[in-house]
Amino acid sequence: MIQVPVHQDTARPHGKPQRRTGVDKTPSTYLWNPTLAAVFSLVFTPVFGSLMQMLNWRILKKDNAARYSLWWCLAGCTILLGNQVASALLQDDRVVDTFTVSLLVFYGCGWFLLSGRAQIHYVREHFSKGYGRKSWKAVLPAALAAYVLYVLLGFALTYLADMFH
Repeated sequence: MIQVPVHQDTARPHGKPQRRTGVDKTPSTYLWNPTLAAVFSLVFTPVFGSLMQMLNWRILKKDNAARYSLWWCLAGCTILLGNQVASALLQDDRVVDTFTVSLLVFYGCGWFLLSGRAQIHYVREHFSKGYGRKSWKAVLPAALAAYVLYVLLGFALTYLADMFH
């Protein structure tokens, strides 16, 4: 009689083989998808993407890369807050807004080319069989709330500036 070997990792108690998906169902590393972080940066600015990728680098214990992402995040915050202050202080904020939009486009392209892509490539290379996906359920509403606070800050600064002009 010929016996067919049964692999324990694919066998179930009732004898039917388990479907292999190629992705470990219990991954040891959970990350936010770095590609989605870059895509969401188109809506929430690269401040969001650099912050999410900084958190991923910390999970991966890549401290230098995390610091680099933090600097990108702080640079973006400086641009955005500088826009709010300059818009409130200057009478013709069209120039400020045009300058800020241009600066944000260059900043966004720079962030993606010099930092954002690196994590996408790193994750593809080191986690080719997959990784655990962290949920965006808490992060995206927090990003939306930060955006609303940014807009409210703009209104408040404009109101205060109008009081003193």
